[in-house]
Amino acid sequence: MRKVTIVVAFLVAWVFAVPPGWAQKYDDPEHAELAKALKDVKFPLQKGLSASAREGRPISASTK
Repeated sequence: MRKVTIVVAFLVAWVFAVPPGWAQKYDDPEHAELAKALKDVKFPLQKGLSASAREGRPISASTK
């Protein structure tokens, strides 16, 4: 019985985790155009955070 419970829990987790990954399409022409347009944009992190402040509080921000 314990084995069945573990398998069912794994399947439920898989059902919720995998479809969002399938939904992302990186080969869309729109994504390629956007990436190309934003490639050379220099925008400070602080300006981005302040520009998005009207949408709510950001949950994270990092610099690379």
